[in-house]
Amino acid sequence: SLDHFKVELFIDKKKTATIEDIITEKLDKQFTSSRFSLPYQQANYWFSFTLHNQTDKKIRSIVVIDEPYLYHADLYYQDSVGNWHIEDNGVAVPISERAIPSRLPHFSIYLEANEAKKVYLRTSTRHSLVSFAITIKSASIATQHEQMKVAGYCLFFGISIAMLLYNLFIFLTLRDHLYFYYCLYCGAFFMFVVQYSGFHLFVVNSNFIHYALAGFVPLTLSFLTLFISQLLQTKKNLPKIDLIMRFVALIFFLEAILTVINPDYYFITLILGMPVGLFLFAISIYAFVQKVPLANYLLFGMSWHIIGLFLVAGLNLDLVQYSFLTRYGFILGSLIELFVFALALVARVKLLQKEKNAFRGELIAIEKKEK
Repeated sequence: SLDHFKVELFIDKKKTATIEDIITEKLDKQFTSSRFSLPYQQANYWFSFTLHNQTDKKIRSIVVIDEPYLYHADLYYQDSVGNWHIEDNGVAVPISERAIPSRLPHFSIYLEANEAKKVYLRTSTRHSLVSFAITIKSASIATQHEQMKVAGYCLFFGISIAMLLYNLFIFLTLRDHLYFYYCLYCGAFFMFVVQYSGFHLFVVNSNFIHYALAGFVPLTLSFLTLFISQLLQTKKNLPKIDLIMRFVALIFFLEAILTVINPDYYFITLILGMPVGLFLFAISIYAFVQKVPLANYLLFGMSWHIIGLFLVAGLNLDLVQYSFLTRYGFILGSLIELFVFALALVARVKLLQKEKNAFRGELIAIEKKEK
């Protein structure tokens, strides 16, 4: 398995270059890592590298792009007689039409004994400020790694659905808006992870729906803000902050609509996401200091949210190195956050019951005094 090596990079800003333009180096060539962070610039990014078979027998190598969101991920190489082999992949190609039916772009390349083969990849996407890697694996290792990732995602999906359904049942029973906002937040984040991980590609062949699903990211932030406001009872406990939080929730709700209409507006979420996350974290600290009920649960849950947010943002901005923690830490952090918030909902029920009992006790005391 090879997942960190040097590759040649050609940036086609006009999106008109052909494979002949690349092999004749009509575009400026530069060298970069096989793990690449996409800048905020719409272009076709061409990569080239050489595969080597240093054994005395024929081998099969799998070239894998480890993220699913590239619209085009097209592979080019020449066979032994000089004919070009071209294989299209990426979101533009339904999984059922891919040579290897996987949510991630996989390419199978055979190398004869002691053969070296030059490979070219043309990539493009409407997303920006995200990263991906070109990796080279054996067929068995590629299958094993994908199965492990799928198992991890299925565990996350199962836990999320269980918490969502449990709290949805409580909402339908109590009709408490707090549980409703929790379900909205949990559901929106669930759909975000489905889109971010590429599992929606198994059922969605529409490019419009693929990019529209990015609207769940600002929706997640909108519903999180409303949940926190309801949990802390900011209208009663923090009235000035309550107005700001409602404004933030509205902004992200409108941003979700804009993203569905035009995915290019998603950059607003990228710009505002981190500051708003820090703002919500600051509110949780302030509420904890002011001893607002249940603020301790919020602060602990938001701490995991912020850690995960910083990890994935740092990775996409090429500020931290890729690792399991930096790539999947935000999912683990948000899962812990959802669990802590669920505990907060249980604690709230106990708090309301305690207040109810105290009120009942006061009524009994008043009745006794009157008698």
